[in-house]
Amino acid sequence: YDIPLPPREGTVLSSVFSLTVSACGAGVLSLPYALRCLGWATGTLTLLAFAAASHTSLALVEMRARDLGSDSYEGVGAALYGPRMGLFIEGCMFSLLFLAEVTFLVLVGDLLPPVCSRALGADAAVCGRRPIIALALGAMAAPSLLTRLHALRHVSLAALACLIYLLVVVGVEAAAARAEGDVLPPTTLARAPTRLLWLKAFPIQAAAFCNHFNLVPALNEIQNPSPQRFAVVRTATTITCTLIYVLYGALGYACFGDEVLGDLLASFEGRLDTGSADGGAGDDGQAV
Repeated sequence: YDIPLPPREGTVLSSVFSLTVSACGAGVLSLPYALRCLGWATGTLTLLAFAAASHTSLALVEMRARDLGSDSYEGVGAALYGPRMGLFIEGCMFSLLFLAEVTFLVLVGDLLPPVCSRALGADAAVCGRRPIIALALGAMAAPSLLTRLHALRHVSLAALACLIYLLVVVGVEAAAARAEGDVLPPTTLARAPTRLLWLKAFPIQAAAFCNHFNLVPALNEIQNPSPQRFAVVRTATTITCTLIYVLYGALGYACFGDEVLGDLLASFEGRLDTGSADGGAGDDGQAV
């Protein structure tokens, strides 16, 4: 029997949203720390180098997917190097996505219980850490059953809007902190490339551009998948991710300098009050 192929519903914009959100996540809050490890110049140059390497590797994955007719990222590896490579790539993808989900649940468990307690009362059973995490798992269950990126375009757009919103919030708080003299500007242009500092910074910056596993599905869903049209998707995605990362990194490092922590929000030392029980509506919005 001939199985009809699903219709191509993806657009350039929805593909860019999906690939950008596949790369961006809670890791953006660690980018200022990478600048702290390497300094302004070195940290920015290495970030741009990883962006260029990611853009080149995306083009290579697309080229091989077109040549081989593969419908998945792991399928490209299996077609090139055999079934064992396909299984190895699937294992790597499972590890990556599992750790991303753990990170998400840790953030939910840290940030949302105080918000829930203020809204429903401290004695509400649903406001505990475990019930909140269980509800988050339930909320993720339905979208995880969707098999097409285009079906998640609205989720991708909302996630990108959240990243931009949090960037604006942190920028406002950073400006307020600088105006009050609570923080010191950084003075380090570049640091001596010790092995420990490189090992701290490179994983943060390298993982920031990890969206290759969704490239082939996006290619198979976009309307009129010509090389020129999809090149716009790849380029726009890399530029968008790079701009977001540069802004997060520069903003956090400019505000806190060498005192910035691995989690940018934690560097505010309570200025955002996202984890306290006596925060206000603004704090609730930032936490959510």
